[in-house]
Amino acid sequence: MGLAGIVIVLVVFFLVRREDLRDRFIRLVGKGQVTVTTQMLEDAAKRVSRFLSMLFLVNLTFGIAVGIGLYLIGIPNAILWGILAAI
Repeated sequence: MGLAGIVIVLVVFFLVRREDLRDRFIRLVGKGQVTVTTQMLEDAAKRVSRFLSMLFLVNLTFGIAVGIGLYLIGIPNAILWGILAAI
């Protein structure tokens, strides 16, 4: 629980100060390569976003399939099990 709390707090701070963190990273890499660094960060953000979107879609599809399958064979609370499978 403590580790999950720390992760949530860090994610909130990262999301609130996203622009500042990006600017600091660009300064860390070097001022001479600002355009390359900015393009690299945009590309990385796009790829991570696409990966997480596809992961969500796969998990959602799996949860729906499990929920429908359990409902069809008559398991009680099949929707709950489908949600847990998706998570």
